[in-house]
Amino acid sequence: MYIPKPFNVELSQSLNFIRAYPFASITTTEPLQATHVPLTLIENQNGTLLLEGHVARANPHYKCFDGREALCIFTGPHAYISGLDYEKGPAVPTWNYTTVHVTGTIARLPEEQNRLVALRMLSHYEPDHTEHQSVYNDAYIDRLSKAIVSFHISVSNLQGKFKLGQHRSEADQIKTRERLAASDHYEDKALAQFISQHQN
Repeated sequence: MYIPKPFNVELSQSLNFIRAYPFASITTTEPLQATHVPLTLIENQNGTLLLEGHVARANPHYKCFDGREALCIFTGPHAYISGLDYEKGPAVPTWNYTTVHVTGTIARLPEEQNRLVALRMLSHYEPDHTEHQSVYNDAYIDRLSKAIVSFHISVSNLQGKFKLGQHRSEADQIKTRERLAASDHYEDKALAQFISQHQN
């Protein structure tokens, strides 16, 4: 990924970004395929990183999860930036965005781990799921486990890029953030909030 120096993101920020925006696009080649799924970040005690997830067994992409390289793209808030937002003109309109790219080796996990992977993700997004046994009972989890293929990605490279106008003057950055915050569009407001959290 092309990352000009002002937009480069430190590892700790990238890891926090993955936790905050876990929905990713996984791509592999030969043949070129992509799947969109949430991924769980696992930090091992030895310092290695894993991404864990699952796909529907009906999704043929899982046949590529055989030890080949995969690219995972995580995206966060993004928005159009008008050239009118800058103090001095003419200025080129652009698109500001946030993303983290992860590459690594993708591999299917043994079928007996499907249940654990499914429960780990369910516990993350619905920590009170055990209180709803009428829905999330053992029989249901067993059926779910048979309908998925779980996998992990051994991370070999991780790059983060926050293109937020850091190369512009402070006045330009303030004006851009204020315009985004005043917008009626959800993504504009989300980007304004992200900028406020990461540049103050």
